[in-house]
Amino acid sequence: MKKKRIVFTDIQAVIVLIVVATAVLSIPLLSREVKHKGYPIGEESYFNSRISKDLVTIDNLIYGGRNVILNPYNLLLYGGSLLFDMHSLSKFLPFILGLVSLLLFYFLIRKKLDITKSLLTAGILVFSPIFMYNFLVSSKFALLVVLNLALLLLFLKNRRMLHVVGLLIFLGICFFGLSSIAISVAMLLGLVIYDKKLFKPFLTYLILVVVFVFGYLVPFGKIFFNKTPEFAQIGILQRMFTDLGGIIGFGIFAAILAVVGFIQIWSNNKNFYYSLFLVLLLCISLFFTHEFMFYLNFLIAYLVAHAIIVIIKSKWSLDFLKKLTLIIIVCGLLFSSISYSHRISNIPSRGIVGVMDFLQKRDKGVVFSSYKYGSYIEYTGNIAIMDSRFDYSEVEKRIIFIDNVLSSSTTEKALVELEKYNIKYILLDSEMKIKAKETGFIEVLKSGAFNLLFVSEDLTVWEVVW
Repeated sequence: MKKKRIVFTDIQAVIVLIVVATAVLSIPLLSREVKHKGYPIGEESYFNSRISKDLVTIDNLIYGGRNVILNPYNLLLYGGSLLFDMHSLSKFLPFILGLVSLLLFYFLIRKKLDITKSLLTAGILVFSPIFMYNFLVSSKFALLVVLNLALLLLFLKNRRMLHVVGLLIFLGICFFGLSSIAISVAMLLGLVIYDKKLFKPFLTYLILVVVFVFGYLVPFGKIFFNKTPEFAQIGILQRMFTDLGGIIGFGIFAAILAVVGFIQIWSNNKNFYYSLFLVLLLCISLFFTHEFMFYLNFLIAYLVAHAIIVIIKSKWSLDFLKKLTLIIIVCGLLFSSISYSHRISNIPSRGIVGVMDFLQKRDKGVVFSSYKYGSYIEYTGNIAIMDSRFDYSEVEKRIIFIDNVLSSSTTEKALVELEKYNIKYILLDSEMKIKAKETGFIEVLKSGAFNLLFVSEDLTVWEVVW
């Protein structure tokens, strides 16, 4: 007797995806409501909410100031803040964009895949760490992904009126910067390689890129590249995989399955050139910024789904072994997802939340601390020496300054250093305290020149008595 297959309609599949995605994204948000006073997830959320609230173009909350180039996501946040408070908007706007992106992706892959494979692919996407990060943290990439998926969907229609709408969307993407333009063009090129009929409209997009870059970005000085200093860089494996400590990356289990899926596709000769293009994209992503990974994640989800379907359809001499393999695969993917969900729900930690609450109530001034806490310090209205954007002047000089302060063994030397940046508060974490103990700076802090104001988990806030 044959087993009955479960058959979904598109409407049922969409409902299932929305319910599952809502559950997956809600758990970290609810966790923060309970444990972290409802503060938004991720460092980027604090920078964007602060900049978007008043459409800041010159940021004076980083020491020495910096120019800020606003993008469409900042404008969307600003518009939304006219109706809702920025605090809530920073949490729920990415959430909504996540659901929209999921639906766009589903209907995009439905053009080539059946309902079952489309549902499985989109379902795997929902549980991926990158999907969770992108639609839990308030950053420009949430909107960028939605715009690019909409662009690809319209591009595939290959109709004149829809191409006009697509060009308008592409123009919006151009305002996110040169790297975003390059990635969008690369994805459109991928579709052209897959379907040669799309080459003619692709030329129109290329013309728009040339006009925009040389008519706007170059003349108005909008092209710039921020290089992460060597001291803040992490290894490529850690950067690529969340299971190794990365914040934005893939699960190792999913990556292995994706390789299996890719090998199976590669073995199909008619997909040789398209597969080769995918390999090139993967290689490029290893050297580009993490922005590329947000899009590569959709491909990974497809390859994982393809690998799982191949395993399901293949004949095994032992049916028990086949079922056990599938159970291990499901458990591996879920473990990676649950582990990451717990980790990201604690960023920023309760200690940082406590410090932010405290500093918001104090007189404002310059705060000495690591670049890791810069965005949180700025969010409180205080001035940070450094933050993790590294788009300000004299980055190396500021690093030397921080090292000199932590190496100060006398009160006189410490005050001379701190006076260079007119420091009012000192924020230390456990790592900085270890160095301070080794150099004797921790004893200097106990002198009458400093007051211990606040302790929150492993973080301490000191005030400089001038």
